[in-house]
Amino acid sequence: HAYNEQCADKQDVLVMYTSTSVDLFAAVLTIQAAWRSYRSRRAAFNNMSAARIAVERRAATCVSRWWKGVLFRHRMYFLAGLRQYLWSINSRTLYMRRDAW
Repeated sequence: HAYNEQCADKQDVLVMYTSTSVDLFAAVLTIQAAWRSYRSRRAAFNNMSAARIAVERRAATCVSRWWKGVLFRHRMYFLAGLRQYLWSINSRTLYMRRDAW
């Protein structure tokens, strides 16, 4: 409090933070955001019927499975293309970009 009162009338106050204090502040903000999110979800959850909760959980599961399937298919297409490309190389010489190593 004394520091705030002392600096309240000054216009040009430069506050410096260490990396530790910035990390601590970021952690506090993350925890606060998570708590507020949990609290709002809990309040919304308490106002829903059991059927609505079941439907929303099922929908979330379906979306999650679909998204995981999309990622898996993309990974498989990439690996299949990579395999085809690697098998198409007939040279015994490996060429690399200069900035790659």
